[in-house]
Formats: sequence, structure tokens, C-alpha cells
Amino acid sequence: MKNNEFDEYDVKIGLETLKDWNEEALKESDSRAKENALKRSPATQIKIQLAGLQYRIEENLENSDSIIDMEEIVKELNGILNITKSKLAQSIDMDSPNLSKYLKGDRKLNSNLAMKLGSFFHINPEIWLEIVMKNELIKLKSEQDNLEKYKKYDYEKVISY
Repeated sequence: MKNNEFDEYDVKIGLETLKDWNEEALKESDSRAKENALKRSPATQIKIQLAGLQYRIEENLENSDSIIDMEEIVKELNGILNITKSKLAQSIDMDSPNLSKYLKGDRKLNSNLAMKLGSFFHINPEIWLEIVMKNELIKLKSEQDNLEKYKKYDYEKVISY
């Protein structure tokens, strides 16, 4: 008598068994995964790609000391959705040049735009603001190397005791 319905299978799952796989078995597994991916609906494929990009953004926020290029992120998101920057701007009630200024950092992203981008791309609006904050903190750290030029900004030079 079986203890459970899976007892008849002799399958081990996990990294431990991977060492037993030869290159042919890995290629076959990869091929089956790709076949299954092609069977997914376009909507599912988009959701998976968006989730993957969101994961990479979050990973970068946590583990990288480099500036995150918002314009590149939006370009990749637009590529996944197969839309232009103009179509995105129109969809979130902005004109394209204005949106470009935000994405390039010429204008500071605000909560309203973070909400629009979050809603449109189904990415938590806080992530958009975290990107901006992280970029600003990286710039601040690099400016701290030039503290001498900021010493003139001192309240003690303005008031008398």
C-alpha cells in the first residue's frame, strides 16, 4: 500500500541531483522548459517578464552600489509591453518630453508619477521612489569626498553669539 500518491515516482528534486545530470539531460530539460514557455498565453508571458524585471530592480536596490538608470528600466518595460515612450506618456496623462525629463533625472520623480508608473507597470510605487532615493544617496556619498567645498555653508559664519 502506498503512503501517498507520489510514492510510485522515483524523482529527486533539487541541486543535489543536478550533479548527476549530464549535458544531454540538461539540454533536454532546457528544451522542454522552452517548449512549455511557448505554450503560455501572451498575457502570462508579459506578467512573467515584468515580474522578472521587478525582481532584478529589487535585487539591484538591495545589493548594488551603482546608480540605477530609470530611463533604461522604462525602456525595458516598454519593450516587454511593445509600446513606445510616447504611448506610455499618453497612457499616464503626460507629454513625452516631460516624461523624458523625469526619467533622465532632470526633474525629480514625485509620488504622483510614482503612483502612475506603479499602476501602469504593476510595480509597487515605492520601488520607483526607492530608485530615486538610492541614486541620490550614491551621489551624496560621492560628494562627501569633496567636503571642503561645502565648509562655506556654516551657520556659525552667519550668526553672532
